[in-house]
Amino acid sequence: ILMVDMVKALDAFSDQQTRLVAIVDGLDSCEQEKVLSVLDAVHTLFTDSSAPFIIVLAIDPHIITKAIELHVHRVFSESSISGHDYLRNIVHLPFYLQNSGLRKVKQAQNVAERARGRT
Repeated sequence: ILMVDMVKALDAFSDQQTRLVAIVDGLDSCEQEKVLSVLDAVHTLFTDSSAPFIIVLAIDPHIITKAIELHVHRVFSESSISGHDYLRNIVHLPFYLQNSGLRKVKQAQNVAERARGRT
């Protein structure tokens, strides 16, 4: 909450709209019991419509949906919620990278880091 207030004050002072990007990575290598807890925590903490956050989930959706389904069916045995449905309710703008796309992202990151080092 303190960070949100700081960003809003900065925006008011500079007449701009700042966004803070948080990347959640490694969730697909997390214990299955923890996956749903982390997703719920991220969703609860960062999804207020007035909050200045953009959350990027770098995940393998197949692994995450299976973990969600196992946990949901363990807790709610008669639930008809699928892992894909659950993930679809949390992720607003999904995009998928193939291996070639991942290589291009890594190359762009390397170029940006080298350029940043020169300035």
